[in-house]
Amino acid sequence: MAALPVPGSGGGYTSPRSGRRLPDIGQVLRRLAREEEIDEAAHRVAVEAVRVAADLAAEASEDPQHAVQELARAARVARVAARHRDVALHEALGQAAQGTPTPTIAPRIAGAVAAWRSFLAEFQAEPVWPDVVVFNEARQYAGRIDGFLQVADRLVVVCYHQSVSALPVIPFAVAAISRAEYGVTRTGSQVDLPDVAGALAVHLDSSGSFGARPVYATDLHWQTFLGLHSAHALFYRKDAVNGPVSPEGLTRAMERPVRPASLEPGL
Repeated sequence: MAALPVPGSGGGYTSPRSGRRLPDIGQVLRRLAREEEIDEAAHRVAVEAVRVAADLAAEASEDPQHAVQELARAARVARVAARHRDVALHEALGQAAQGTPTPTIAPRIAGAVAAWRSFLAEFQAEPVWPDVVVFNEARQYAGRIDGFLQVADRLVVVCYHQSVSALPVIPFAVAAISRAEYGVTRTGSQVDLPDVAGALAVHLDSSGSFGARPVYATDLHWQTFLGLHSAHALFYRKDAVNGPVSPEGLTRAMERPVRPASLEPGL
C-alpha cells in the first residue's frame, strides 16, 4: 500500500474506500480570491522581472511579445519552485516533529524549521500523527493536514504557515478538517480521527521566530466551505455555457431550462 494517497495531475486525493478522486481542501479554498495572494503573485512577477531584466532588455526591443512570454515562464518557474519549497518544508517539519534525524536542511527553509522546533519546545507540544490525510466521503473532499498536537493537556489541530496572508483561510480549512470521517497515516493505515479541543495557526518566520494563534472555526465557516466546494465542482463543468449559437439555433437552445436539475451542486 502506498504510504500516502498521491495527488494526481489534476490535484486531489484518491479515496482508499471508493476509489474516487476527491478535491483537496486547499484546492477548494483557492476559490477565495484574496487581495493578499494577488499582491504576492504580482510581487513574484516583479521580482522575476528584475532578475531577468538584463537578459531581456535587448530582446524586448526586437520582440516584445516573446519577452513577455519569457517573463511569464520565469514567473511560473518561480511558482513551481515555491511549491517544491512547501513540500520540502512539510517533510522537514514532519521529521522534526517525530524527532527523526533531519538531513541537511536547505537554506530556504532552515529558518522555518528552526521556528517550528522553537514552538514545539516553548509550548511543550507533543506531535500526534504529524502527517495524515483526512477524508470525508459524504461531502467528497480530502486534505493533507499538518498534524495534531498535544498542548497543555489538550489535543489540537495545528496549521502552520509562512505568510500572514494565509490566516483568513485557515478557519475554513479547520472547519473541513474537524468534520473529516477518517484519516490515512504515512504508513497507509486507515484510522479514526481523534476528538480535538481546538486548533492553532502557527506562523513560521524565515528569521526563526514564530507566532501561535488560536483558531475558531464556526458553523458559518463550514457552510461557506461547502459553498466553495460546490463552486469548485461547477467551475470545471463544460455544459453550463455552450458554444456559439446561430440565430436559427437560438430557439432550440432556449428550450433548455435555465436551471436544469443536472447542474445543481451535489451537496
